[in-house]
Amino acid sequence: MSYGEPPALDFSDFHMACICGNNGHGKSAIIDGITWALWGEGRKASIEKKPDEGLLKIGKTEMTVEFVFDVEGDRYRVIRHYSKSGKMSKSVLEFDIYAPLTGEYTGLTQKNLSLTQEKINQFLRMDYETFINSCVLLQGRADEFATKKAGERKQLLSDILGLSRYDELSNMAREKYKEANMRVELIEEEQRKLAEEMFQKENVMERLGNIKTHLEKLNEEIEDMEKELVFMRDKKSKLSFIKDQLIEIENHIGREEASLKDLKKQETLFQIDVERTEKIVMEEKNILEQYNNYQELLREEASMVEKIQKITGLRQKKHSIESKINQKRNEITSEIKIILEKINSIKLQLNETVKIIEEKKSIEEGYNKLQTLEITETKMEEKLAEKRHLEEKKRDVEKKIYEKESALKIELATLEDRRKEQDKYIIDEEKAIKEIELIKKEITWLEVIEKEKEITVKKIAEKQSGITHMEGQIKDIDKELDRERERWRSLGKARGGVCPLCEATFDEKRKTLTMEKIKKEGEEKKQKRADFLIKIETFNKEIASLMEEQKNLDSSIKKIQPKRDLIAQKNMGITQSRKTKEFIYEIKGKIQEIIKKIEDKTFVSEEIKELWELEKNIKEHTINEGDLRKIKSEREKCSLYGNLKFKLDMAVENRDKLTEQIPELEKKLKEKEEILQKEDFSPDFKKQLEEINRELNQVNYSQEEHNLTKEKIKKLSGITTRKVLFEEAQKHLPVTVKKQEEVTKSVKEKETLLNKMKDEKENNIVMLEELPSLVEIIPEREFTLQGLRIRANDLTAEKGTLESLRENFNKIEGKIEILDKEFEVKGHGREIYKILFKAFGKDGIQALIIQNSIPEIEGEANKILSRLTDNRIHIALELQRDKKSGGLKDTLDIKISDESGTRDYELYSGGEAFRTNFSLRIALARLMARRSGTKLRTLIIDEGFGTQDAEGIEQLVQAIKEISMDFDKILVITHMENLKNMFPTKIEVNKSPVYGSTFSVIK
Repeated sequence: MSYGEPPALDFSDFHMACICGNNGHGKSAIIDGITWALWGEGRKASIEKKPDEGLLKIGKTEMTVEFVFDVEGDRYRVIRHYSKSGKMSKSVLEFDIYAPLTGEYTGLTQKNLSLTQEKINQFLRMDYETFINSCVLLQGRADEFATKKAGERKQLLSDILGLSRYDELSNMAREKYKEANMRVELIEEEQRKLAEEMFQKENVMERLGNIKTHLEKLNEEIEDMEKELVFMRDKKSKLSFIKDQLIEIENHIGREEASLKDLKKQETLFQIDVERTEKIVMEEKNILEQYNNYQELLREEASMVEKIQKITGLRQKKHSIESKINQKRNEITSEIKIILEKINSIKLQLNETVKIIEEKKSIEEGYNKLQTLEITETKMEEKLAEKRHLEEKKRDVEKKIYEKESALKIELATLEDRRKEQDKYIIDEEKAIKEIELIKKEITWLEVIEKEKEITVKKIAEKQSGITHMEGQIKDIDKELDRERERWRSLGKARGGVCPLCEATFDEKRKTLTMEKIKKEGEEKKQKRADFLIKIETFNKEIASLMEEQKNLDSSIKKIQPKRDLIAQKNMGITQSRKTKEFIYEIKGKIQEIIKKIEDKTFVSEEIKELWELEKNIKEHTINEGDLRKIKSEREKCSLYGNLKFKLDMAVENRDKLTEQIPELEKKLKEKEEILQKEDFSPDFKKQLEEINRELNQVNYSQEEHNLTKEKIKKLSGITTRKVLFEEAQKHLPVTVKKQEEVTKSVKEKETLLNKMKDEKENNIVMLEELPSLVEIIPEREFTLQGLRIRANDLTAEKGTLESLRENFNKIEGKIEILDKEFEVKGHGREIYKILFKAFGKDGIQALIIQNSIPEIEGEANKILSRLTDNRIHIALELQRDKKSGGLKDTLDIKISDESGTRDYELYSGGEAFRTNFSLRIALARLMARRSGTKLRTLIIDEGFGTQDAEGIEQLVQAIKEISMDFDKILVITHMENLKNMFPTKIEVNKSPVYGSTFSVIK
C-alpha cells in the first residue's frame, strides 16, 4: 500500500465522513486496507489472482493491517500480515474477540488461513463480492450490479437476503425424503417376503401334531430298554471290579513275596553287623593305649614348630634393621653429591654474572635507545589508525549514497517496465461493447435451444428409469416362474398321501386343484412378463428418437459456451483496460517523482555533508608510513637490549648472594664426609641388631629331633580313625541287636498274610465265570437302544424345527403388524419432506422472499433517483420475461425509463448512468442494513462524482444525508474540493515522497 507506518485511524469519532485528497495519494487504499484485512481482497490488476503483491508498497517486503470493529455490543479484531522474500511469500491471519472482564483478546483463529477466513465470512454472513456489490460503490465499479448477468444479479440478491439458509433446509428436506422413500420401499419388499413365508403355516402345524404322538410312544419304549440295560451294566460293573480286584490281589501277592525276600536278606545282614561290632569292642585296651601315645607326640611337635616361628621372626627383624642402616648410609652419600653440584652451579653463575657486569655501559645505552623508538612507534601507529578509521567511514558513506541512488534507479526501471507492460492491456472499449451486444443476441437464441435440450434429456432419463424398473420386475417374475415349475414337478412326482412341499396329508383331488392353481398363476405371470417386454421395446424406440433429437440440439448448443466465454473475455478486457489506464497514470506520477529526486540529490543531502567533513579530517591526519617502517626496523634490531638489561639487573642483584653461599656449602660438605668415614650414624639400629643376635643364640632347637617326632606321628596316624570306630561300635551295638529282632518278627507276619491272600484269589476266580455272557449281550441291547434314540432325536429335531417355524410365524405376524404401522408413519413423513423440499427450494419460499423484496428495492431506488433526476428517470425490476418458444423464464432484469421511454442501460449518459447505479446500490445497501442477521451496517462510496454537475453533486450529497440514519458508518471518497466541504468530518490524505501516504482527521 502507499502507506508506510501511519497512526491508527479511529472511525468511532464520527458517523459520516469524507475521505479527500489528490488522485493517487491513497484515498481508496484506506478501503483496500479494510477489505484486505477482512477478506484478503482489494483492487488488483486483471492478470493478478491475489491483490497482495499489488497492494505492497514499492520497495517494501511486508505489510500488516490491524482492523478493530464493534458489532452488536462486542468488539472484534482482525490482523492480516503478508511478507515476501524473493519468489516466496507468506500470509498470516488472526481473528480475535475482546473479553471486557480480562481486558484481553481471545483467539477465534482456526488451524489454517482458509478456515479462519471461512469463520470471518460465517460471522459477517457475507463474502467480498456481496460486500462490494451492496455496501460499497468502488472506484470505477459503480455499475458492478447493473452490468452483471441476470442470474448473477439474482444470486447476489439471494445472498443479501440470506436465502442460503433455505437452500440448506431444502437439501436437508431432500435427504430426509430420500431416507423416508428408501425405508418405505424396503418395508414394502419386506411385507411381500413375510406374506410368502406365512403361506406354509397350516401344513407346519398339522405335521407338528403327528410328530408329538409318535414321539411319546417311542420315548416309552426307550425307557424300558434303558432300565434293562442299567441292571445288566451294574452286574457287569461289579464283575469287572472283581476281575480288577483279582489282578490287584495277584500283583499284591507278588509284591509281598518280594518284600519277604528283602526282609530275610536284611535279617542276614544284621547278623553279620552284630558279629563285626562285638569284635571291635573287644580291642578296647590296645586302641586307648596307642591313642594316648599319639597325643603326646603331637604336643612335642607343636613346641618345635613354635621355636621355628620365633627364629624366622628374629631373622626377618634382623634383615629389616640392616636395610635401614644401609638406607641411612645412602642418604648421606646423596647429600654429599647434591652439595657438590650446588657449589659447581654457583661458581658457573658467578662467572656469567661477572661477564655481564663488565658490559654494563653498552647494555644501558642500547636499552635507552629501544625505549625512545617504542614511544615514537606507538604515537605514529595511533595517528595512522585514526586516519584509516576516517577513510573506512568515508567508504561507508559513499556506499550508502550509491545504494540509495541504485535503489531509486531500480525502482525507476521497474516502474518503466510495468508501464510498458500495461500498454498491451489497453483496448478500443467502444468497439468491444458493440461486439458484446451482437454476441448476447446470439446467446439468447441458443439459450432457448439449451432449454429444449434439458426437456429432452429429462424425458430420456424418465424412459430409461422405466426400462430399468420393468427389467427388475421381469427378473422377479422369472424367479417366481422357476419356483412354480419346481413345485409343479414335485407335485407331479408325488405318490401316497403326503405332500412333498409341506409333508401334510392330501388326496388326489387336492393335488389336482393345487397343480391347476400353480398353472394358472404361471400363465398370469408369463402374460405380465410379455406385457413388460412390449413396453420396454416401445420405450427403447422412443429413447432412440429422443437421442437423435438431443444430438441435433447438441450441435447447436456447443456454440453457446464459446460465445459466453468470449463475452466474459471482452468484459474482462474492458475492465482491465480501464484499470490499466488508471494504473499507468499512477506509475507516471511516481516516475516523475523519482527522476526529480535523482537530479536534485536531496535524498542524500545528509550523506554528502558527512562526506565533506570526513575528507577534511583525513587531510589533517597526514603521516609518512616509510618513516614508520624505518623506526620499526630499528626497534626490532634493538629489541635484544631489553633482555640483556633484565639479565644485567639480575646479575648485580645476585652477585653478592652467590659469593656468600660457597663457604657455607663447603663447611656442610666436610661434616657429611666425616660422618660417612667414621660410620657415626644409626646408633639405635646397631644396638637393636646386637640384641637380636643374642636372642637367636639362646633358642634351643634341633632339626634331627623334630624329624624323628614327625616319623612317629606318621606311624600312629590311623589310631584316630580306629578310636572313632570303637566309640561308634560301643554306642550302636544295642541298637543293631534290637533292629535284628524286629526284622525277624516282620518275616513271620509276611508269611501269614501271603497265605490269606492266596485263599481270596481262588474265591474270585469262581465268581468271574458269568462275565463273558454279559459282555456279549450288553452291546446288542445298546445297539437296539441307539437306533431308537436316533429315531427319537430325528423326530425331536424335526419337532424343534417345526416349533421354531411356529414361533417364527408368530414373530412374522408381529413384524407384519409393526411394518404396517411404520409404513403408515414413514409414508406420511415422505410426503411431508417432499412438500418441504419444494417449499424451501428456489421456486418456493425463496422466490416469494425475492418477489416481496423487489417492490422495496424499486421503491427505495426510485425514491432516491426521482430526487436526483427531478423525477425524470425510473427503475423497474422484472423477475420473469417471455420466452421465444412461449411461456415465462425466471430472470432479474433492470428496466430504466425516462420521458423518452424505456432504453437500455448502456444508452444513458455517464452522469445519468451513475445516478441510476447510485440509487440502485443505495437501495440494496439499505435492504442489507435492515434485513435480519446482517452485521455490517456500513456504506462506502468511492469517487464517481466527476460525471455530475454542481446541482447533481448537491443532490447526491443530500440523498446520502437523508439515508444516513440507516447506517452506522458512511464514508465518501473524492478528490473534488467543492464536495469535501459538504461533509461534517474530513479525512485528508496527503502523499510524501519520503514517508508515503499520511492522513489527518478534520472536524
